[in-house]
Amino acid sequence: MTTKQQEPVDRFRMVWLIFFTLGLGTLLPWNFFMTAITYFKFQLQDVNVTVDRFHLNGTEGLIQENYLQGKFGNMMTLCAMLPLLVFSCINSVLIQRYTAQVTGELPGLQANSPGYRRAHRVTG
Repeated sequence: MTTKQQEPVDRFRMVWLIFFTLGLGTLLPWNFFMTAITYFKFQLQDVNVTVDRFHLNGTEGLIQENYLQGKFGNMMTLCAMLPLLVFSCINSVLIQRYTAQVTGELPGLQANSPGYRRAHRVTG
């Protein structure tokens, strides 16, 4: 015997607003730093070292990067993506733990989760 549940009503488009805010909060700072990478590399240059310029195919201006300039992109990626990974893992653990306590919110997703099946003894 199964009862058909109604779809949850999304008043004020809150689900869209939440996903939009999460995307804006993670992607906007990332894009700011990626766009300005030449600025940050210029700011990290070593002013005490004389710059040796040499010609390659008639063009001038290839400059050797120092240690900080070389590691900036890697460190920026690590500092931006590591918290995202950590909180995504924490979210996954918390969703599995608390899915059984939330009933009627997302019936399509909830009925397929292991926590829901254990709590409601659903087989299949």
